[in-house]
Amino acid sequence: PCRHRDGLDRMVVCGASTLPDWHYGTSSGEQRDRMRLLSWNIHKGIGGRDRRYSLARILDTIEAENPDLVCLQEVDRLVARSHYDDQPRLLGSYFRCHSVFQSNVHVGGGTYGNLVLSRWPVC
Repeated sequence: PCRHRDGLDRMVVCGASTLPDWHYGTSSGEQRDRMRLLSWNIHKGIGGRDRRYSLARILDTIEAENPDLVCLQEVDRLVARSHYDDQPRLLGSYFRCHSVFQSNVHVGGGTYGNLVLSRWPVC
């Protein structure tokens, strides 16, 4: 993990894999021949120097990286510490992408787990 200017601890893995016969467009219409992967333990959206809950910081960081595939760990769903937000639904809706959430741990009346966001359909 590395600490960035905003104080968020994050692990960002941006992989580039050449796809010579398979080109796809981005939202801006440009063609790319590489896939960008981002993997990040978002710690339920609680972090930064202030250790406060802010899903907006998560959204801004993902948007700035412009990944094709996002693998998030410790994503909350309907838990008090994250204001009962349904983070998988909010993240998937915000980026208008395909998403799959896997619950790992029950917390109170909610849960947290892993979330995959993808430009492409996920089976």
